[in-house]
Amino acid sequence: MASERINSVFEQTNAKPHIKGLPSMEENVLSTYSQNEVDHLLQIQAENIAANFLGKITSQQKFVQETIAAHETEMRKVSAELYTEMEKFNTSAAKSAESHTERMRLLIDRTQNDMDVQFEQVKADLDRTLMNDLKGFDKRLQKLELQMQNISESNQSSSSQTVTILVALSVVASLANLVLLFVHH
Repeated sequence: MASERINSVFEQTNAKPHIKGLPSMEENVLSTYSQNEVDHLLQIQAENIAANFLGKITSQQKFVQETIAAHETEMRKVSAELYTEMEKFNTSAAKSAESHTERMRLLIDRTQNDMDVQFEQVKADLDRTLMNDLKGFDKRLQKLELQMQNISESNQSSSSQTVTILVALSVVASLANLVLLFVHH
């Protein structure tokens, strides 16, 4: 809208637009720039663009460096926290392992004591049973010896049988004594 108004004013006055500091259209047409001036203007424009880009690149580099520094600080913080947590875990795991080892040692000691008591009870029961059986066996042997003596007195002629029976009885008695010695040890 504003440009239409400007154009209508210029058309009415039949004047060409003129920007202060720049040659007017007519002057522009009449005057020509030399190649050196054009090159100089282009060089100035290129330097302005390069300076602009350099400024933007510098600001971006500064932003990236600040961001990297912030990330590095955060990573160090996270790393330190992780290290602290790992140390806590290792300490608690070591305490737990020690506690578990101690409980297992106590359990093994109790079990060993219980097994020793039970073994002694079984041994005592076995000793009593064997002693009773051996006493009964010893009594039978004594009865057999008495019977053998009675038979030998009545039968002097069968002395060879008596000797054989006595040898057998003494072998059985020595076996019984051997079993008793084994059981007591």
